[in-house]
Amino acid sequence: MLDEPTAGMSPSETSRAVNLVRELVETKGITVLIVEHDVSVVFSLADIVTVMHQGQTIAEEPPDEIRKNPTVVEVYLGTSEFSKGLS
Repeated sequence: MLDEPTAGMSPSETSRAVNLVRELVETKGITVLIVEHDVSVVFSLADIVTVMHQGQTIAEEPPDEIRKNPTVVEVYLGTSEFSKGLS
């Protein structure tokens, strides 16, 4: 379990941390649960994203589906134009 693993990191530190997590998952075959607000980190690592709002799960889908989910876009990502830039 990782809680905000990249909080306070520079972009280069974040990149190294993401690569380390990815390497651990691939080489050790482990499952990692990440609580993270940096959507670029989430989208680069997650197979499935669970999005919560006010204590309720509003979506649980692969990252590509989360990007298009109208409820998630409205609540967290802003306009759909913004979410297109998160690829």
